[in-house]
Amino acid sequence: MSMIGPLFLGNYLKYGNLAYSSLDLTWILLLLTVVFILFLLSMHRLLCACHGKTVYRLRFLLVAVIGGYELFLLIVFSGIQPPEIDGGHVFMKAYHLLEANRNNADTIYFQIYPNNIPLLLIRYGLYRIFPLQSVDAFLFLDHLLCMAVLNCAILFSAKIVKIIFGMRMSVFFLVLIATCFPLFFYSLYFYSDTLMIMMPPLLIYLWMRYEQGNKPYGLLFCLLLAAGCVIRQNLILFLPALIIYLLLQKRIKHVLMFTVVTLGALLIMQNSAIQLAEGIHLKSNDHAKMPTTHWIMLGLSEQGRYNYNDFQRTFTKQTQEEKRKATTDEIKKRLHEKSIGTLISLWFVKAFRVYADGSMGYYWYLGNTSTHSLMYDYLIGGQRALFLLIIQAFHCANLFFLLCSALRAYRKKHIDTGLLLQMMLFGNFVFYIFVWEAEPRYALLFLFPFLIMNCYGVSKVQLWLGEKRQMNRSLWSITGQHTAHLLVILLLAVTVFHFRVITQESDVQYRYAVNQNQRKGSLQARVSLDHYVSQTFYADRSFDHISLGMSRSKGDGIYQVTLRSRSGDEEQTKQFTKHGLKKGTLSNFNFVRPFRGKKKYVLTVSMIGNQQHSYLDLAIHGKGLFEQRDLYRGGSLMFNGRILEGRDLQFRAYMRDTRPYLSTTSYFVFVSVLLLMIILFTDVYRDPVGVHSRIPPDPA
Repeated sequence: MSMIGPLFLGNYLKYGNLAYSSLDLTWILLLLTVVFILFLLSMHRLLCACHGKTVYRLRFLLVAVIGGYELFLLIVFSGIQPPEIDGGHVFMKAYHLLEANRNNADTIYFQIYPNNIPLLLIRYGLYRIFPLQSVDAFLFLDHLLCMAVLNCAILFSAKIVKIIFGMRMSVFFLVLIATCFPLFFYSLYFYSDTLMIMMPPLLIYLWMRYEQGNKPYGLLFCLLLAAGCVIRQNLILFLPALIIYLLLQKRIKHVLMFTVVTLGALLIMQNSAIQLAEGIHLKSNDHAKMPTTHWIMLGLSEQGRYNYNDFQRTFTKQTQEEKRKATTDEIKKRLHEKSIGTLISLWFVKAFRVYADGSMGYYWYLGNTSTHSLMYDYLIGGQRALFLLIIQAFHCANLFFLLCSALRAYRKKHIDTGLLLQMMLFGNFVFYIFVWEAEPRYALLFLFPFLIMNCYGVSKVQLWLGEKRQMNRSLWSITGQHTAHLLVILLLAVTVFHFRVITQESDVQYRYAVNQNQRKGSLQARVSLDHYVSQTFYADRSFDHISLGMSRSKGDGIYQVTLRSRSGDEEQTKQFTKHGLKKGTLSNFNFVRPFRGKKKYVLTVSMIGNQQHSYLDLAIHGKGLFEQRDLYRGGSLMFNGRILEGRDLQFRAYMRDTRPYLSTTSYFVFVSVLLLMIILFTDVYRDPVGVHSRIPPDPA
């Protein structure tokens, strides 16, 4: 599905000029995947050929590379703000709790979704421990904590791999981590998924230590699993996998002991979280709370994801009994009405959304930023096509190794840690594909077990290649060289075929100075004969276009957009009527001369003429169902000169940049990196003396 998804889902459209069609994109993806598979195999075999001291040096080098990634993200993307959804609600409430006069406000989100209250308590506690003064400082603290959690997950995962396979495979695991880019970008988003990403590898490590005879680790395992389930409820999927694993080993007493202790600790911790929440005036509200069946109903919607209609279907019911009945009835209705073919199609869509998309939708949660650099455009913004393609190819390579590890487990039929990991992953797949709603970030929770299983797959492939090589040494040598030659020819053909469209054909690229495209709530900013609207903003780069959103209008009034700098040295105007705007979308105004960057501006919309009964309502972002959120902190909305707190126009300031997608130099640098990967494979698999003896045996 990851490989051929573009053929059926039309995903080539978001890859811009990189492909002529969905079929073309699939072939490029296939070529990159093969190159990356061979590159990863070559890196592992190279590590097996290295001297012990060299392996240790490479470990420190890879740790430095990973640290460099994180430092790069902290510096370059320091302008990332919490999104309008989920983590953004948690941030705003935690920030309001620091203000004594606002601790009773804006609780409806946590009454509807009380599962996010423990996350709020953690964030609020963090802010109390580090009493910083600015929003930017709090967000920087969030990013540091998420990166610390990520590093903890990497550390314990590497320890697990070292225990199973040895130091060389542990270093290779760091190579896998360094190629899994969404992991690092998700560290810029504070939410339960990113906070609990460390829990599965930590639990696996504790379990392995327990099985080695360290009994206290068993109790610590139960306590941490219970704590993790309080913060991220879906972590409970770990428990059924463990129970099945113990039953296969016929350890019935252990099943009862671990189940009772874990569930007992979970009950105590949940009650404690409720008491702490009531201490900050967050009380349970059964009139608003969503029952568990709500998410199962969402899983049977058109795309198996969150949607407003299903939200309203549950939210409008007044009691928990009514909510459960409404959702249960809807689940039964959908199961009855959907044919087997429709259900299978739905499950495929959910599988693609959660597991087949290697990006895991990281860019969904990083779209709210105060800085729109060129680096942001190519890694997160509208020009991320090439980066997504690289991520997807590495994801396909990882899935290949996961398949190999599954085949290994099927053939060995050995009850070991690898089988426990396989059951965890399988239960995770089943839960999100067939039961729960589907969102790309849900793949994060068990991503580290997935990468650990890749080590099993790599080990299996290397052992198989070594056996084939020993059986027919000369034939394998020829086959390896022929594979490299074929890949070089294909790479050169693809390079030449796409050279013109990627490096020569110009396309319109949007370089944003401001991109406040959110709109929430039922209020609008009205422009009429007696009212005018202004929006202040800061432009970090030059721009010559403004976009505005229209909600509704009346009459045939003539309006004017005035844009001037706060210093007064730049000013331009544009006249328009309602016919120049489109309802429900952003409409563009271009100016004769570009405005300079690194300056503050005022955008004013007013009526000119004397049309008494005409008016124009501009879309704004204000208070929807949840809290009043000032999503754009670089300016303010003013109505007749009076500032409206926490509201902003829906608007954009940008420059249309007509240029090729990549420069010729960048294009050939990328192709050269791929060529070096093929050369590495050719060299490593030519005749590596003594390598096979250093490849770790199968753990079983």
